[in-house]
Amino acid sequence: TCLVCLLPLFKIKNIILKYLGHKISYNSKIGFSIIFTNKLIIKEDSVINNFNLIKINKLYLRKNSTIGSFNIFKGNFNTILFEFSAIKNFNLFTRSNLFNGEKKSNLVLGKKSQITSLNTLDLAESILISSDSILAGKSIQLWTHGFFHTKDKTRNLITGKIKIYSNVYVGARVVINPGIKISKDINIGINLAVTQDLKESGIYFPGKPNLVKYDFNPNKFKISKIKNINIYKKK
Repeated sequence: TCLVCLLPLFKIKNIILKYLGHKISYNSKIGFSIIFTNKLIIKEDSVINNFNLIKINKLYLRKNSTIGSFNIFKGNFNTILFEFSAIKNFNLFTRSNLFNGEKKSNLVLGKKSQITSLNTLDLAESILISSDSILAGKSIQLWTHGFFHTKDKTRNLITGKIKIYSNVYVGARVVINPGIKISKDINIGINLAVTQDLKESGIYFPGKPNLVKYDFNPNKFKISKIKNINIYKKK
């Protein structure tokens, strides 16, 4: 699959990829990109442009969806783009090898949703972006895992899916933490760290820093282990 994707003529690529067991539309286009994947499903008028590195489990592009250039997809996860959705350029999508033994996560972009350029998404858990939502600024970070150090000096791994509902705008340098849900019709201004669910529609801007006193309660999480590290997955 990797070698075929480096061929110069996309129509020849499509024929050979179908022979290899992938589902490729006759008029989809795959540019000069390095692609290691178990399954490619690319529907009509969808495009993968040049100079991408894609090393994931499954890539599924529905009609008229687009992946730009100079993106890196690396790790044990699936990527699914619905109709007219787009990932632009110079984005980084990764899942650490630490999670190789865990269930595969998914990056899902709903219809007409978009990730622009120069952003970082961590796929320890799934990231679901609904229709008409956009990660619009540069240097946006979505993290589905993090660590919490308790008073007994143990290092605990916390993971959680990120769900962004429809018609959400995310501005530059926004950081979204594990397990966050962002309801529909919300605008997030630049430099905001999203540390709790956003439920009311409107515009959110960063304010004065506040100290949050937090007592770690393991009962709020599903507990498992990876390589002797406790994982606390948000229920």
